[in-house]
Amino acid sequence: MAPEHLPFQKRRRDKVIYPWDCFAPCARRWPRCSPHFRCTETSIEGRLSLMRSHANIRHARAAFPAAANWNRKSRAAGFTLIELLVVIAIIGLLMAILTSALNQARKQARATACMAALKGWGLCWQLYTADHDSRLPHFIAGTVHSTYMETLRPYYGNLNKMRTCPAATKVATGNPTGLQAQSYFGYTRHAWQVDVRQAAWMADTDWGIGSFGENSWVRDVRGTDGTRTASYLGKTWLTVTDRNIKDVPFMADARWNNAWPENTHPVPTRVASEEQMYNIANWSQILNHVMRRHKDGVNVCFGDGSTRHVRAEELWTLRWHRQSRPYDIAGSLHWMKDW
Repeated sequence: MAPEHLPFQKRRRDKVIYPWDCFAPCARRWPRCSPHFRCTETSIEGRLSLMRSHANIRHARAAFPAAANWNRKSRAAGFTLIELLVVIAIIGLLMAILTSALNQARKQARATACMAALKGWGLCWQLYTADHDSRLPHFIAGTVHSTYMETLRPYYGNLNKMRTCPAATKVATGNPTGLQAQSYFGYTRHAWQVDVRQAAWMADTDWGIGSFGENSWVRDVRGTDGTRTASYLGKTWLTVTDRNIKDVPFMADARWNNAWPENTHPVPTRVASEEQMYNIANWSQILNHVMRRHKDGVNVCFGDGSTRHVRAEELWTLRWHRQSRPYDIAGSLHWMKDW
């Protein structure tokens, strides 16, 4: 029988009465009843009897068969335990990939900031030489005229952040210099510190911390009386107009504020810690700069103000002083991976 010919069909003032118009529980029981299901009862008791009748229930299920399976489908739409574990595993894998990528991006950002700081030091050196007729500064042992921190102070405005690489800002106390109570050599990931209260060659107001070091061969070495030291003649750089000055390292990532690197300094062999490789016994050697602070090496500022990344193995090939000769150490530092 067609729905429009059902015996309980009735119109009231051209308005079709549906089960949910009759009694509220019906709407909760059959939320998707057929629109053809119409009611003719006027009393509440009659409507209840009609809605509960087996015939009407059978008609509602026939008119909208999907309603009968609604609970079954809702249960089937949930996640199984295996599906949930797979989703968790995929999320964990994505997090591992993203974490690695973020770490690499962070290291790259630090290397870029380090390069920018060294570029600033290169500009300070150029300003200094411009004010001193292209001459490089003196080195007078035991005085403040022996460090870039004091020599270039008028040009960097005591801006302490310029003196540390972002990858090595904190001071570690595991490798004391033994010269002053609170002086410590730096590490690949830590800055050096000078006890300015006891160090006569540092101003008492100086910050005393840094992670860059100067190539002291760029200074004209003199005694306290102002005369040039004979043993350094012919080796030190005197002016920025000297030939090949653009290839001379002026500053670089370092474990101490200065050094006197030689291409003939020994290549370190495998050791368990940085303290065993670099300490007070060899503080002035090329080992001051030998590290992998940025990827496989360090950042270096050269005499023409340029900066570039240099592999740790390439440090023996640089022109540190006038008599330097490149020395190829090949892959002798392959073991230096964990610092």
